Amino acid sequence: MPLIDDFTGRPQAGPGEEADNAVERDLLSMPNLPWRAATFTLFAVVLGFCIAHAILLATKEKNKLINQTLAQRDAELVYGDAGPVINGDEVVHIPAGPFTMGRPEGDPESNSDATPEHVVTLPPYYIGKYEVTNAQYREFVQETRQLPPPHWNGDGTYPDGMGNLPVAYINWEQAKAYAAWKGGRLCQEAEWEKAARGTDKRLYPYGNEYDPSLANINYLVDRLTPVGSYPDGVSPYGVHDMMGNLYEWTANHYAPYPGNQDDPVAYAAFKVDEFGNVMIDPDEESFYVVTRGGCWKCDPWSSQVTTRNATRPGYASDFFGVRVCWDDPAAN
Repeated sequence: MPLIDDFTGRPQAGPGEEADNAVERDLLSMPNLPWRAATFTLFAVVLGFCIAHAILLATKEKNKLINQTLAQRDAELVYGDAGPVINGDEVVHIPAGPFTMGRPEGDPESNSDATPEHVVTLPPYYIGKYEVTNAQYREFVQETRQLPPPHWNGDGTYPDGMGNLPVAYINWEQAKAYAAWKGGRLCQEAEWEKAARGTDKRLYPYGNEYDPSLANINYLVDRLTPVGSYPDGVSPYGVHDMMGNLYEWTANHYAPYPGNQDDPVAYAAFKVDEFGNVMIDPDEESFYVVTRGGCWKCDPWSSQVTTRNATRPGYASDFFGVRVCWDDPAAN
């Protein structure tokens, strides 16, 4: 090997060698690097990293699904002084059996989408005694890092005094996520209606005659009220606020009942173009979701327990909220 000049770092010429050729000779005399081995090693490292990352992502998704499944399977049912409780929420047990859903064809007091009336037989299930409150939803936001409703404070807390009001401004996906977090699910439309009207075909949770003092509807209070504010307006099973306060998201896409005579186009999703023309939404994945129960802004007719409201799943407002249902393990 050539000698190295400590001051210049430049190779020194050997005996009989010109100085200008020293650098060239030094480079040519360097040993060959194992490029193939180095390339293979680098490829193996990158491949290993990609595989490890893929496994990590797959494991994360798997654990997420497992946790959701376990939450649904192991929803804790206990009995307190006020009745059954699941995961800290007061619930009402709805027994198995048939009930009449919908309204007779030609009923002048009903939209045609609520016809014909038909008998539906359901297994037993549990339903939230009250609509989900801001205080309950805050726990979900804090634990899951979900975005809070837009009318809350900037730090993810609700304004003072709103803890016992039903949570609003949540869309369908957020409502589903909350229900799953609680170990439950959104109520099927038929489950919601049975819990609201019982088996005697009533039009309101408390009977067939409208009483403005038994629910928060039609701007009579002009704001949301704490859940359970109308104890005399409960359903036959003892479920509160199934008329008024907030529309509640169900699990169902808006579709006709069996035997319904409406033009199917009435159940398609529509959009308005830039010129104001209304047309069927060409997106085949587009749909409406059924909300139930009316709201504090809704008229009495819209708040009947048979009335169906078709809503875009991504829509959120100050009159949409959520109530949770749970399967009854005894039915399995």
